[in-house]
Amino acid sequence: LVEVLQDDVVVATVETESDGRYGLALRPGTYTVRTEAAVAGAPEPTELTVVVTADGCEQLNRQPRTLG
Repeated sequence: LVEVLQDDVVVATVETESDGRYGLALRPGTYTVRTEAAVAGAPEPTELTVVVTADGCEQLNRQPRTLG
């Protein structure tokens, strides 16, 4: 499960595919994307910050922070 937060409020959740991939549509803004449990490619829960613009998405922290 992936949670998307804005201002510490969960604004979206999405289940991952078996390979750990997921997709969702968000309005422009700054979000924290957090895995609730380990997913493919990430052995522990992680968190990263992304900025969504009208043109796309930019990841702010290149190395996701491990929460475990």
